[in-house]
Amino acid sequence: GYQRSEIISRLRYEPLNPFLVTYGYSNFGLTVGAEAVAVSEGLSWEDLSKKELYDPLGMTSTSSRWSDYDKAANKADIHKKNNQDKWEVSERQPDAQSPSGGVSSSARDMAKWMMLELGKGVYQGKQIINKEALLQTWQLPPGNVRAAIPSNQTNFYGLGINVKHDAAGQLRLSHSGAFSMGASTTYELLPSLHLGIAVLTNGMPIGVPETIAQEFVDIVEYGSIQKDRLPEYSSAFTKMLAEQGKLVNKQRPTNPTPALPASAYVGTYANDYYGSAIIEASAEGLRLLIGPNRMIIPLRHWDGNAFSFVTSYTGLAELQFTPAQDAQPTTMKLEFFDSNGLGTFTKVDF
Repeated sequence: GYQRSEIISRLRYEPLNPFLVTYGYSNFGLTVGAEAVAVSEGLSWEDLSKKELYDPLGMTSTSSRWSDYDKAANKADIHKKNNQDKWEVSERQPDAQSPSGGVSSSARDMAKWMMLELGKGVYQGKQIINKEALLQTWQLPPGNVRAAIPSNQTNFYGLGINVKHDAAGQLRLSHSGAFSMGASTTYELLPSLHLGIAVLTNGMPIGVPETIAQEFVDIVEYGSIQKDRLPEYSSAFTKMLAEQGKLVNKQRPTNPTPALPASAYVGTYANDYYGSAIIEASAEGLRLLIGPNRMIIPLRHWDGNAFSFVTSYTGLAELQFTPAQDAQPTTMKLEFFDSNGLGTFTKVDF
């Protein structure tokens, strides 16, 4: 429920490493850059991307607005697996990070974009993007940039594109993107062969698009598929998407330490990064209300001042209260929300 401008404003609280020293993937870092360009042009990003890229290429099935995808008569619903390992229709509204993950498109439109890239900014004889500017995205930025995949030191992250030379000596440009809520895509470009492939799927990432793309490149370079890559990709995505919480695969204590009375926890809690959150009592027990839309998350007592909660984004996670003592107010720390060290909320009413 957070709007793009609000997220960008709160990024100032994020802890940072020195510039160009460590690798850190950031959808909203790219979004900030895109917003800066859009503001300088006096347009929204959604209008600017249409004006500068989609319209000149005739990408009539492409948009940076979720609403355009949502109202399209001919579209694929996105899918994720539920707790019973069954596929179900899902929804992911990505407008807040549209520049880095909010484009809907088609195979035919993606082919036009690949032709533009492989044409070094030229499409159907017309220079759409400045050649020198486009080629900068094929290079590695200066500085000590960490490899995106440590096990393969020839694979680096450039300006929005993975850049490497493969075993056949070919320059390869690529990127994958996905929503755990139900979409997975990838592309591979071989500039020296003027060849590329894009694979779009409407299911959560399980390695299928990457496998198809890599096997296509195998056939191009070696004449046949060199190995079955699906198990490798599937395993990597399974690990990436696996629940990481400290309570995962653990049993609630048989005789847990009792919680304090609900009144000790109920109240409003402040946090500069996420905004305020509320703990309230209901007939079913305590629950957390968080985010601009006050998403309601039921809490289940685990042990002492620890409670568990589950959402489709976090999986099973822990909420740990630290009751007021020695003139210090009550605080609560939300696992998953604390991945950047900013997940502690302080009680402001009593």
